[in-house]
Amino acid sequence: MDIISQAKVLAASLRHSDVYRNYVQAKEKAFQLDANKQLIKRFKKAQFQIQTHMMNNEPVPSALSEEVQRMSSVIQFNRDVSDYIAAEYQINQLMNEIFRILGDAVELDLSFMDLDS
Repeated sequence: MDIISQAKVLAASLRHSDVYRNYVQAKEKAFQLDANKQLIKRFKKAQFQIQTHMMNNEPVPSALSEEVQRMSSVIQFNRDVSDYIAAEYQINQLMNEIFRILGDAVELDLSFMDLDS
């Protein structure tokens, strides 16, 4: 079997995994309400802005940090949104592990992915 065919088999396995099913269910539930959808969008945008500042070695504006803190508090008490974010984190962790395995197979230096180092 060629590599692309194997990747398609892996993709099908992912679509049938519990991690993916949990993600889809959590997303469908969270996105039923427009307010949740907007909260998630604002939260992700703010997180991205913080990451951009950090990658550019710029100070993160306190207003932005405070906004993320406020949204985090709201999310903590919104079960549908917090479940979605947790499920999204789990699928991202799975995808990172797959990428690591593939990278190791071709001796690709992925040490930048290790947060502990």
